[in-house]
Amino acid sequence: MHKTGVMRFRSSLTSSFLALALAGGTLSGCAGGGSSSATIYDLTAPRQVEASGSTRRQLLVPSPIAVRAYASDRIVVRTGDATLAYFPDAQWSDDLPALLQARLVETFEASGRVRAVGRPGQGLLIDVQVVTEIRAFEIAVTDQGAVADVVLSVKLMNDANGRVIAARVFDALVPAANDGADAGAQALDAALDQVMSDIVRWALQTI
Repeated sequence: MHKTGVMRFRSSLTSSFLALALAGGTLSGCAGGGSSSATIYDLTAPRQVEASGSTRRQLLVPSPIAVRAYASDRIVVRTGDATLAYFPDAQWSDDLPALLQARLVETFEASGRVRAVGRPGQGLLIDVQVVTEIRAFEIAVTDQGAVADVVLSVKLMNDANGRVIAARVFDALVPAANDGADAGAQALDAALDQVMSDIVRWALQTI
């Protein structure tokens, strides 16, 4: 859960970081893709997940639901309570929903405790869908420094009848070494690692 000292990044941003973030443009001015000269960052899945549960069911991981702010390859920076921007000249290796979908599949596979898991179109006979929504995937600088914030809402849904088996919100906060794009991407990757591992452990104990 979120630490109360962070307060969802409502502390004021440092002036230097705010200037850097705004150099990348606000959401209203930067709806398109990243620069052709941008540094490309990847997100990784845990190599191994220790889980006590297991399942013989086959799982489907659809693309996560996301608002427009997160539904691109840009790295989001929170510049205020209700304002967002992007790191200039930095982007993910794919649109964020597709990237998180692929990494969640890999995380289930890394557990070694699921019969089969895949994405739509792979021909699996599906038992359970793992439906996700990106609630936050961003960097902000608070009075305590730069912090990566990852929040994913997850529902386990019976594919045969659409009934929700269980639902939960997972989040992680990871401090970044500094307010640069390199450190921000690394912190977001570390936060995602925590969230993905928690999702898989929970799902395997639930279904």
